[in-house]
Amino acid sequence: MKNIAGVILLLGCARFAVGQEFSRFHIFGGYSYADRVQLPLAATSSTNGWEAAFKYNLTSRLGFVAAVDGRTGTDFRGTQLADGTSIILARQVSTYSFLFGPEVNVFHYRRVSVNLRELFGFIHADDTNGNVSVFSNNPVPSFVATREFVNNTFSMATGGNVDFHLKGGLAWRILQPEMQLTRGNAQYQPNFRVATGLVYNFGRR
Repeated sequence: MKNIAGVILLLGCARFAVGQEFSRFHIFGGYSYADRVQLPLAATSSTNGWEAAFKYNLTSRLGFVAAVDGRTGTDFRGTQLADGTSIILARQVSTYSFLFGPEVNVFHYRRVSVNLRELFGFIHADDTNGNVSVFSNNPVPSFVATREFVNNTFSMATGGNVDFHLKGGLAWRILQPEMQLTRGNAQYQPNFRVATGLVYNFGRR
């Protein structure tokens, strides 16, 4: 009897979730931070920048997200010259992530909602627009100091977000923590990133 009652309750909740009103579209924009992103040919310092995302909701629970972010930091690379001199190069690096995937609403109560998501795509990185700093006690050939890279590599992000609904269609994304996986130096590297900002919901259904 308890099992039958549980099934009836579950079906009732599912029917309510599908039948309730929800916003068809979400637009997010805000601040983005990532800790020491590992990239092919380089390891960066912490990066800061922006993130924007568009979400299309199929139901009140399931939606699909397209997200892009841009951040800047410092790229550190160590190298060794033919004479055995070890040097470290530091220059500004820019990264852009383009990710797509599903997002599921797992909790909604009054003004608070919690979502989980899994995004896939690629990350673009380059350090062609920054001045280089060279750390060495010996003279360094100019071709070493001007070495640059541009790279596109696979990336995915697993995480979620917590939204607090303010007024009308506006909400504050309090926190959006994610573990971003990038492929660099022939192996996959996990990197933590987080974002916060505003969400605009519209197209009520």
